Amino acid sequence: MCGRFHLTFLPAAKELFEYLFNIPFPQFEYPPILSDDILPFNDITAIYAKFDKPLARPMFWNLIPKTSPKFEPSRTWFNTRKEKLELSYQNNLLRWKRCIIPANGFFENKKRKGKPIYRSVKIGGKSVRKKERYEFTIQEQSLMILGGLYDVWGADNYSCSIITLEPNSMIGEIHDRMPLILPNDMVKACWTRVSMTPIF
Repeated sequence: MCGRFHLTFLPAAKELFEYLFNIPFPQFEYPPILSDDILPFNDITAIYAKFDKPLARPMFWNLIPKTSPKFEPSRTWFNTRKEKLELSYQNNLLRWKRCIIPANGFFENKKRKGKPIYRSVKIGGKSVRKKERYEFTIQEQSLMILGGLYDVWGADNYSCSIITLEPNSMIGEIHDRMPLILPNDMVKACWTRVSMTPIF
């Protein structure tokens, strides 16, 4: 599962972005959305290909199919399991509507006996209970790229979903899913080119 991540400095990362992923820094159609705690059912910054050129824009983080009667989430689809990519709708998006989501890291909640662990923090002079969490980043690399799918409802309503898969040994100690973190060379090779299908 990927239900929380953070992105705080993308506008200042042009040289790093192009060095790591060997693609041009995307053109931003709207200002990037930056936060130290990004949650589903909100707009996030996603990058997609248009004529094989990367563009960045806000997308609602919960996939809403273009065939939906209205642009509202009818199911929880902020994650798409890799195993579901063989289904007709998801496979069509995989072929033609891939996107990438830049992140500095992602979070998973700490749990004890299957229940979240809370801590009290002071916000505005008041004590607020917040879930404790683990943060995952890439060692010696301050930016990661998550693989996703998107769809367009109507003329200009974009929504997206982050692909998840079975976890590696480290994350598997904490959660049974993890986001698809694209290797640097895979970003250019097949994820930001409209005409190619990714190979996992």
